[in-house]
Amino acid sequence: YNLTAKQWVQNYAQEKDIKAQIKKLMEMGFPEDVCAEALERYDGDENLALNFLLVDDEIMNKICTIDKYLSYLGFWGFG
Repeated sequence: YNLTAKQWVQNYAQEKDIKAQIKKLMEMGFPEDVCAEALERYDGDENLALNFLLVDDEIMNKICTIDKYLSYLGFWGFG
């Protein structure tokens, strides 16, 4: 029983927690894929993931590029 319960928590309960963490980071303005990447990199530690999102140049360049692209599409009436 204990093994089954542990496996259930690992497979299902944590997935909801990860989705909530991704949503929380997305509410701060980060894209979903970038949030998921940061949380995966730091094993679900929100503080480390947020720090990574805020200070990593590669991530900031990716975000800025996406933002510029979306602004461009909006300008031309596609967004």
